[in-house]
Amino acid sequence: MSTTHAMSLFVSNPNSIMMSDDKKRNSDEDASLSSHNNKHKRLRKFVVPTHNTADNCIMNTEDNNDAMIMSDVRSTKMCETTNYNDSDESVESDVDESDDNELPVYCDKNDDVTNFQLFFDRQLTEIEASAMLSGELARSFTRNNREWPILGRCIDLQWNQCDVPNPKLVPDMSLREESHKLDEDSSKFALSRPLNETWIKLNRPYSSSSSTNNCNFSPLQLQLYKLLSSYKDLLYPEFNFTRKSVIQNVVCLHVANHVINSRLLVKFNNHQLFKKTSCETKSETRNCGETESKIQRGLSFDQDDIYRDQGLTRPKVLILTPLRSTAMSIVQTLIDLMGVGEVGHKRRFHKDYGDETEGSFRNKPEDYRSLFSHNSDDDFRLGVVISPRGTMRLYAQFYNSDVIIASPLGLRRIIERNTDQDFLSSIDLLVLDHADVFLMQNWDHLLYIMKLLNLQPRESHGVDFSRVRTHFLCNWGKIYRQTIVLSSVVTPELNNIINKHANSHCGKIILNNPVSVGSIQQCMVRLAHTFNKIPCDDHTELPSVRFQYFQDRIIPLLKNSPKSHTLVLIPSSFDFIRVRNKFRKEDLSFCVVNEYSENRDMVQSRKECFQGQKDYLLYTERCHFFRRYHLRGVHHIIFYELPVYAHFYPELCNMIASSVAKQPGLVPTVTVLWSRYEAHRLAGVVGTQRTAVMVSHKRKLICSLLERIKFQCFLQLSGCRASHV
Repeated sequence: MSTTHAMSLFVSNPNSIMMSDDKKRNSDEDASLSSHNNKHKRLRKFVVPTHNTADNCIMNTEDNNDAMIMSDVRSTKMCETTNYNDSDESVESDVDESDDNELPVYCDKNDDVTNFQLFFDRQLTEIEASAMLSGELARSFTRNNREWPILGRCIDLQWNQCDVPNPKLVPDMSLREESHKLDEDSSKFALSRPLNETWIKLNRPYSSSSSTNNCNFSPLQLQLYKLLSSYKDLLYPEFNFTRKSVIQNVVCLHVANHVINSRLLVKFNNHQLFKKTSCETKSETRNCGETESKIQRGLSFDQDDIYRDQGLTRPKVLILTPLRSTAMSIVQTLIDLMGVGEVGHKRRFHKDYGDETEGSFRNKPEDYRSLFSHNSDDDFRLGVVISPRGTMRLYAQFYNSDVIIASPLGLRRIIERNTDQDFLSSIDLLVLDHADVFLMQNWDHLLYIMKLLNLQPRESHGVDFSRVRTHFLCNWGKIYRQTIVLSSVVTPELNNIINKHANSHCGKIILNNPVSVGSIQQCMVRLAHTFNKIPCDDHTELPSVRFQYFQDRIIPLLKNSPKSHTLVLIPSSFDFIRVRNKFRKEDLSFCVVNEYSENRDMVQSRKECFQGQKDYLLYTERCHFFRRYHLRGVHHIIFYELPVYAHFYPELCNMIASSVAKQPGLVPTVTVLWSRYEAHRLAGVVGTQRTAVMVSHKRKLICSLLERIKFQCFLQLSGCRASHV
């Protein structure tokens, strides 16, 4: 049977690889479990840990007798049937004399199995996998609240075990829990040989100066890497510009270590298969030829599950990042981690992803300069090849790449153009870098990519099915994928990603630190902030209920007593169209500044607002995110909805300072519309503790800021004025 025909059969019937004969299944259970245990023993036999100053696990070289056998691997067709081919002659072969003795890092100092091995070797039952994929276990999570000294409060969600009819199929959960235990005093990491030395040099500016910490991690990096190496899905909502380099180094270290371990495992298994099939005497030439023929046809040997170490396609890591500048930062970090002097197509990379932004950013906030001061193009995709020898090549074809770095827009365009998404079928590690920026671009692009991950490919692409991991053949790839979400804010969209699109069988970690100090305390002007709570019992009806509330309560006030120099901030583009059409219908004097406006129209609208030619200025949050204008002449502000970024609230409120300085008798006002479904945004503005009080009350809340540090809240009846104490 041809490989393509076999692929079409298993795609049409994913469960065909499962045994239908109950007798055969029962007879093979003990053999399967024994081979699974023998796999761990076999790896321990070839891997010997050594101690070093970094307190990491570095593998000793193999015996010379075993290493000499690797020199003849090139003569076989075995490596040609794996998913690690590269048709480009400029890329080195996966087996080379320079690293014949290099083996995958598979044990720590206690001779325990590492999380990398446990992540792929855990054998799920069909009942468990179906429940995880269908979401039936979503309501049966074991929820543990953990408190970390640096990371803070974490929610640890662990899948509950299903009731399995056959107890022999239940994996050893105690071993997995012990290996995933996040011990605060532990500093034992299994890093591959190239990374152990380069990490010390790369992370020296951020490493801890404490004498008790010998692993060259800062306290934040130490705790974060423990979470990453557990292969649990992670939502980290505190990825701001001040921590960007610190966290990015740790994430790239985890990515590089995963890729190198995966490729070393393939080489290690190639080594063992060659030893198993090599002919020691000339009398065995005929049998050796039959064995080689079996390898070419992709037929399995006894206990072939031991050598299942690959996916259906080669790419194993997908990093989605919003801008070329952020992609360049990630690639440069990977280059530094690999410690390579020469990188394939590096000059072309710097030309395409280098600094092309023009203009001055001196008057822009620091977070804006950190994100947009370099190349801000959002249409790109890049394939990266990482070799265990420490070499890298950029601009590789996706099917020959280990890591794919792209923007959601760039990846979607290439998929729709070529109608080919098979290279996403075997992703082990998904990183959403600057995930909050995707909200300001087009969230639909990200959802489009998420739906295509870990689907069975349409073609075989020359895969050797005897080397493919079983969970990919069973279409369970989503359960064996770790999803890492890095964001600076918490939004329902990001929670949806981690809840519905992240299904790692190891569980989930969500950082949930309370906001002790809200951004409202950064307001420089003494203002009365009126928070109008919108009554709504269904979150799906919130946009319509909000607009109706605005139309019934706010619009009449704007018509009866117009207030000139009023800024109306509207975060959503759909709500912006609604409000703009309503202003036109009511014949109100207004101008518009949004992300789709031409530069000359923006200048004209800002001029009309400053000079008072128009009473109201409709302004979108996306425009403020990409432009970060300082609007002059603003006296009053209406927040149609709280902004996604909490620091936008004081930025806009502080625009009134110049008007107050010129007009001492001016009484500025700030009006906010909010609902209980936006508690996460409200917490960023007023703090978590005050948010709980405001959500529990049904009356309008008027807050008065008396000092920069002191914040007073007063509950008043609707229509009452703010009190000053």
